[in-house]
Amino acid sequence: MNKEDIRNIKFELLIERLLKEINKNENGFFIKSPTPIKKVIIKKKEKIVYYQKAFCDFTGIINKKFILLELKDISGNSFELRRLKQHQINQLQKIKKLGGESFILFRIKKEENIIVIVKIFDYLNFIEFNNKKSINIQMIKKIGQKTNLNEFIPSFTQLVN
Repeated sequence: MNKEDIRNIKFELLIERLLKEINKNENGFFIKSPTPIKKVIIKKKEKIVYYQKAFCDFTGIINKKFILLELKDISGNSFELRRLKQHQINQLQKIKKLGGESFILFRIKKEENIIVIVKIFDYLNFIEFNNKKSINIQMIKKIGQKTNLNEFIPSFTQLVN
């Protein structure tokens, strides 16, 4: 796959492929959370709409730990905090508080194959002490673990252990 293909393929599909490898090797088990959408007619046109708030992107288990993942693409120089919705934050917090692990995966589209894995409480600590509306890419790399597509599985499983 060339550079342009990787940058344009949906982030969820890339991560889903990697998580299927974990499933195949029986090192864990992950599933894509369904997106609650339905077709409706608006002004005589069929449209697809969300009918309820979605669960985070992936759920799974590794080493007897429940895992919750939310994925976000960053195409500019920063991530706008409003893009992580309150119901997603609540889900990620609850899983962590109940003994699981919760992560936000950021794909930095400007940098080929770069993914930053951020633990939910590291993200929340940063936004609590920094009164900003966005986080720049360099800060995301500081509070998370930078990896790439080829090293994602070992980096991710090491974080969970």
